[in-house]
Amino acid sequence: MLLLHQTLLSSDEYALMMPILSREYRVIDVDTPGRGNSDKAPRKYQIEDYARAIISFLDTLGINKSSIVGHHTGVAIAVEVAVTDPERVDKLTLSGCPYFKDETRAKLLRGEGLQHLVIKEDGSHLLKMWEIVRSISPDSRPEVWNKVVAHYLKAGEHAEG
Repeated sequence: MLLLHQTLLSSDEYALMMPILSREYRVIDVDTPGRGNSDKAPRKYQIEDYARAIISFLDTLGINKSSIVGHHTGVAIAVEVAVTDPERVDKLTLSGCPYFKDETRAKLLRGEGLQHLVIKEDGSHLLKMWEIVRSISPDSRPEVWNKVVAHYLKAGEHAEG
């Protein structure tokens, strides 16, 4: 079972689930390129790029077929893997499927609507990121917001929100 995390976070997103899932499955989680502790991406990646990287990762491990679990962006990557290489996928589990209204989808397809990280000398970008993360998940705890902001900073110039 391959676990794919949401953008900005890392494979650490599944840290509490892995011991439970590993009772029944061989479980692998991976940081997508440019996220978590992986090397910085040489450019901005599209979903198709992430899917190719995942297929290459599976090839490197000698895994011909896998169940794939995707969360948020991981859903889009998992679906792209299934479309690109359907024989590779045993089952898909999709959590938090991205859904955008027509206007938002059109903006995203044009490359608009995403806020890129701009580091400010006065540190005001940190408060802005905190407020964005808190507004997206107001019922979470400060430890969760802190973790997401840390991943946002780690993504550097490729961070979007």
